[in-house]
Amino acid sequence: MVSGYGVNLWAMQTIWNWNIDRKPLEGKDRALKPISEFLKGNCHLELLLNSYGFLLLEEKYKRLREIYCREYTEEAKELVGLEN
Repeated sequence: MVSGYGVNLWAMQTIWNWNIDRKPLEGKDRALKPISEFLKGNCHLELLLNSYGFLLLEEKYKRLREIYCREYTEEAKELVGLEN
């Protein structure tokens, strides 16, 4: 991981080589795909920014949901009307 950014070195090398398709990106690294497409001229700035933000928020949501699912019992979640 690159210190402070949460992006692995393989992913950074891939984006600079313009070829994202060699290995599937996972987690936060999925946000590199829209950056790559923007740098290649395949999408405009608005699409880059919106998709980048969405992908990062999606990863945060997944982590929070995992925490939530471990924190409360099924009965407690049902009691307040939340689903697992």
